[in-house]
Amino acid sequence: MKIKLSRDLKILLEGATVALVGGALIMGVASAVANQNLQTASKIGALDNIQSKPVVFKGEGNIKISAPKDGDKLTSPFAVSGQARVFEAVVSFRLKDASGKIMTAGTALAKGGTSEKFAPFNYQVAIPKTTATAGTLEIYHVSPKDGAAQDLVSISVKF
Repeated sequence: MKIKLSRDLKILLEGATVALVGGALIMGVASAVANQNLQTASKIGALDNIQSKPVVFKGEGNIKISAPKDGDKLTSPFAVSGQARVFEAVVSFRLKDASGKIMTAGTALAKGGTSEKFAPFNYQVAIPKTTATAGTLEIYHVSPKDGAAQDLVSISVKF
């Protein structure tokens, strides 16, 4: 986690839960350094005009996607990010054109993920040359029991 103070408070977080409540920043894992920096930021007025933008996830199971969003126009490569709590931390994806043909597929690892806790993931996907103008990105994990796709999240995209 990095906290940089300037005229506007800029916070870059990896894997932390953040909320802005009544002018105070609350983190999933509090630290004395962060609290001291926030007190300093509050004293110099850096927290006065912060507008919080919650991260919105698609998916309610063991995979939650924050990007891309339904309807996004993708350019190659594009980022896929979210959180997962899946077997061996392996998140699978496939990009299909509008006819359902798989254009590309692969896997990525959630950072420090286990089956018990959500862990963040972020990876890049290259779009093969295509004449398609729309498609679907599917993110899922493969069942260790039978190889079936589980916790499938489908996102409608444009190219």
